[in-house]
Amino acid sequence: MLKRFPFILVLAMATSGPAAAADTTAMCLDQTGTDDAQCQCATQALAEEIGEEDADMYNAVGVLYLDGKANGQEEEAAWDAAIETVAGQNDTDQAELLERMNSAREAHGEAIESCE
Repeated sequence: MLKRFPFILVLAMATSGPAAAADTTAMCLDQTGTDDAQCQCATQALAEEIGEEDADMYNAVGVLYLDGKANGQEEEAAWDAAIETVAGQNDTDQAELLERMNSAREAHGEAIESCE
């Protein structure tokens, strides 16, 4: 329970209510050639594919990733920094979280393609 408490705080600060998947959708919209309907579809498909816990983690990483990019970080640096922060906040092994989130990122890409 204590390991999840900081993660809940991250989610509360990043999103609230039905908008909880907004940053997963925003990561889709951040890509060239996507639109809102496609990204909403991909967000839903991704959550079904990877499960609630990984979808919540992916969203938390996404909040920080998009913020890093908006503040001038390169894409890979923003992703790695987001992983490091979320892993630290949740007392999670960074390498394990990186592997899970890279898999989620790949599944997200596939979901975006399938929702075209």
